[in-house]
Amino acid sequence: MSPFLRRVALTLLLVASPWVVSPLAGDTPSARGAREYDLKATFLFHFTHFVEWPAEAFASVDAPFRLCVLSPDPFGGALREVVAGERAAGRELVVKTIETADDAKGCQIVFVPEERDSALVRELPGMREGWVLAVGERGDFLDRGGMVRFDLRQGKIRLQVSRQALGHSQLRMSSKLLAVADMEK
Repeated sequence: MSPFLRRVALTLLLVASPWVVSPLAGDTPSARGAREYDLKATFLFHFTHFVEWPAEAFASVDAPFRLCVLSPDPFGGALREVVAGERAAGRELVVKTIETADDAKGCQIVFVPEERDSALVRELPGMREGWVLAVGERGDFLDRGGMVRFDLRQGKIRLQVSRQALGHSQLRMSSKLLAVADMEK
Protein backbone atom coordinates (compact mmCIF):
# COMPACT_ATOMS: atom_id res chain seq x y z
CA MET A 1 0.00 0.00 0.00
CA SER A 2 1.36 3.43 -0.88
CA PRO A 3 2.19 5.85 1.97
CA PHE A 4 -0.68 8.13 0.89
CA LEU A 5 -3.24 5.31 0.91
CA ARG A 6 -1.89 4.08 4.23
CA ARG A 7 -2.41 7.56 5.73
CA VAL A 8 -5.94 7.79 4.33
CA ALA A 9 -6.78 4.35 5.70
CA LEU A 10 -5.41 5.25 9.11
CA THR A 11 -7.35 8.50 9.20
CA LEU A 12 -10.54 6.56 8.55
CA LEU A 13 -9.60 4.08 11.26
CA LEU A 14 -8.81 6.89 13.70
CA VAL A 15 -12.25 8.42 13.37
CA ALA A 16 -14.15 5.14 13.01
CA SER A 17 -12.64 2.60 15.39
CA PRO A 18 -10.29 2.39 18.34
CA TRP A 19 -9.08 -1.08 17.32
CA VAL A 20 -6.41 -0.35 14.80
CA VAL A 21 -4.49 -3.43 13.79
CA SER A 22 -5.11 -7.13 13.88
CA PRO A 23 -2.33 -9.23 12.40
CA LEU A 24 -3.20 -11.53 9.56
CA ALA A 25 -3.38 -15.18 10.55
CA GLY A 26 -0.54 -16.06 8.19
CA ASP A 27 1.83 -13.33 9.40
CA THR A 28 5.15 -14.44 10.80
CA PRO A 29 6.27 -12.79 14.06
CA SER A 30 8.75 -10.60 12.17
CA ALA A 31 6.07 -9.58 9.63
CA ARG A 32 3.68 -8.75 12.50
CA GLY A 33 6.41 -6.67 14.17
CA ALA A 34 7.16 -4.76 10.96
CA ARG A 35 3.47 -4.17 10.34
CA GLU A 36 2.98 -3.04 13.94
CA TYR A 37 5.71 -0.42 13.62
CA ASP A 38 4.48 0.68 10.19
CA LEU A 39 1.13 1.47 11.82
CA LYS A 40 2.71 3.10 14.87
CA ALA A 41 4.77 5.27 12.50
CA THR A 42 1.59 6.32 10.72
CA PHE A 43 -0.04 7.11 14.07
CA LEU A 44 2.92 9.28 15.09
CA PHE A 45 2.60 11.20 11.83
CA HIS A 46 -1.14 11.66 12.35
CA PHE A 47 -0.60 12.98 15.86
CA THR A 48 0.97 16.01 14.15
CA HIS A 49 -2.47 16.74 12.67
CA PHE A 50 -4.67 15.77 15.65
CA VAL A 51 -2.71 17.69 18.30
CA GLU A 52 -2.01 21.45 18.46
CA TRP A 53 1.23 22.80 19.95
CA PRO A 54 1.67 26.31 21.34
CA ALA A 55 4.02 28.64 19.45
CA GLU A 56 6.43 28.44 22.40
CA ALA A 57 7.06 24.76 21.60
CA PHE A 58 9.13 25.87 18.61
CA ALA A 59 12.49 27.66 18.66
CA SER A 60 11.34 30.10 15.96
CA VAL A 61 8.50 30.70 13.51
CA ASP A 62 10.36 28.77 10.81
CA ALA A 63 11.75 25.97 13.00
CA PRO A 64 10.92 22.48 11.75
CA PHE A 65 8.48 20.17 13.49
CA ARG A 66 10.69 17.54 15.14
CA LEU A 67 9.49 14.01 15.71
CA CYS A 68 12.15 12.27 17.80
CA VAL A 69 12.66 8.58 18.59
CA LEU A 70 14.82 7.45 21.48
CA SER A 71 17.16 4.70 20.38
CA PRO A 72 17.00 1.86 19.74
CA ASP A 73 14.72 2.97 16.90
CA PRO A 74 12.20 0.14 16.34
CA PHE A 75 10.80 1.74 13.16
CA GLY A 76 13.68 1.04 10.79
CA GLY A 77 12.94 3.32 7.84
CA ALA A 78 9.14 3.20 8.26
CA LEU A 79 8.76 6.48 10.16
CA ARG A 80 10.98 8.42 7.76
CA GLU A 81 9.09 6.91 4.83
CA VAL A 82 5.72 7.94 6.26
CA VAL A 83 6.77 11.56 6.85
CA ALA A 84 8.83 12.01 3.67
CA GLY A 85 7.75 15.23 1.97
CA GLU A 86 5.06 15.91 4.59
CA ARG A 87 4.53 19.02 6.71
CA ALA A 88 3.14 19.45 10.19
CA ALA A 89 1.48 22.66 11.35
CA GLY A 90 2.84 24.31 8.19
CA ARG A 91 6.39 23.34 9.10
CA GLU A 92 8.95 20.99 7.60
CA LEU A 93 8.64 17.63 9.37
CA VAL A 94 11.93 16.13 10.55
CA VAL A 95 12.52 12.72 12.13
CA LYS A 96 15.49 12.41 14.45
CA THR A 97 16.82 9.40 16.36
CA ILE A 98 18.20 10.48 19.71
CA GLU A 99 20.24 8.75 22.41
CA THR A 100 19.37 10.62 25.61
CA ALA A 101 16.52 12.66 27.07
CA ASP A 102 18.70 15.78 26.77
CA ASP A 103 18.93 15.20 23.00
CA ALA A 104 15.15 15.77 22.81
CA LYS A 105 15.54 19.54 23.13
CA GLY A 106 13.37 21.13 20.44
CA CYS A 107 11.35 17.96 19.78
CA GLN A 108 7.56 18.27 19.67
CA ILE A 109 6.90 14.50 19.75
CA VAL A 110 9.19 12.03 21.51
CA PHE A 111 8.66 8.29 21.10
CA VAL A 112 10.04 6.13 23.91
CA PRO A 113 10.38 2.49 22.78
CA GLU A 114 9.69 -0.52 24.98
CA GLU A 115 13.42 -1.01 25.60
CA ARG A 116 13.82 2.35 27.34
CA ASP A 117 12.89 3.18 30.95
CA SER A 118 9.65 5.13 31.07
CA ALA A 119 10.98 7.26 33.94
CA LEU A 120 13.15 9.26 31.53
CA VAL A 121 10.00 10.94 30.17
CA ARG A 122 10.17 13.37 33.11
CA GLU A 123 13.66 14.42 31.99
CA LEU A 124 12.60 15.41 28.48
CA PRO A 125 13.20 19.10 27.74
CA GLY A 126 9.83 20.80 27.32
CA MET A 127 7.86 18.32 29.45
CA ARG A 128 7.64 20.67 32.45
CA GLU A 129 6.42 23.44 30.18
CA GLY A 130 3.85 21.09 28.59
CA TRP A 131 5.20 21.41 25.05
CA VAL A 132 6.08 17.77 24.31
CA LEU A 133 3.83 14.90 23.28
CA ALA A 134 5.55 11.91 24.90
CA VAL A 135 4.44 8.62 23.32
CA GLY A 136 5.54 5.21 24.58
CA GLU A 137 4.88 1.52 24.81
CA ARG A 138 5.73 0.26 28.31
CA GLY A 139 2.94 -0.63 30.71
CA ASP A 140 4.10 2.00 33.22
CA PHE A 141 4.52 4.77 30.64
CA LEU A 142 1.45 6.82 31.57
CA ASP A 143 2.15 6.42 35.30
CA ARG A 144 5.63 7.87 34.74
CA GLY A 145 4.42 11.04 33.04
CA GLY A 146 3.89 9.98 29.42
CA MET A 147 0.85 11.26 27.56
CA VAL A 148 0.02 8.59 24.94
CA ARG A 149 0.70 4.88 25.09
CA PHE A 150 0.42 2.31 22.35
CA ASP A 151 -1.12 -0.72 24.06
CA LEU A 152 -0.82 -3.95 22.10
CA ARG A 153 -3.53 -6.37 23.23
CA GLN A 154 -4.40 -9.57 21.44
CA GLY A 155 -2.55 -8.39 18.36
CA LYS A 156 -4.38 -5.03 18.24
CA ILE A 157 -3.03 -1.56 18.92
CA ARG A 158 -5.09 0.49 21.32
CA LEU A 159 -4.35 4.11 22.24
CA GLN A 160 -4.28 5.13 25.87
CA VAL A 161 -4.15 8.81 26.82
CA SER A 162 -3.27 10.11 30.28
CA ARG A 163 -5.94 12.57 31.34
CA GLN A 164 -3.52 13.95 33.97
CA ALA A 165 -0.58 14.48 31.57
CA LEU A 166 -2.86 16.04 28.95
CA GLY A 167 -4.35 18.36 31.59
CA HIS A 168 -0.89 19.54 32.69
CA SER A 169 0.27 20.21 29.14
CA GLN A 170 -0.30 23.12 26.80
CA LEU A 171 -1.20 20.71 23.99
CA ARG A 172 -4.71 20.53 22.57
CA MET A 173 -5.76 17.09 21.44
CA SER A 174 -8.51 16.75 18.84
CA SER A 175 -11.81 15.30 20.02
CA LYS A 176 -11.56 12.86 17.10
CA LEU A 177 -8.35 11.44 18.55
CA LEU A 178 -9.72 11.40 22.08
CA ALA A 179 -12.84 9.58 20.86
CA VAL A 180 -10.79 6.55 19.81
CA ALA A 181 -8.52 6.49 22.87
CA ASP A 182 -8.94 5.00 26.31
CA MET A 183 -8.65 7.84 28.81
CA GLU A 184 -6.56 6.82 31.79
CA LYS A 185 -6.31 8.55 35.18
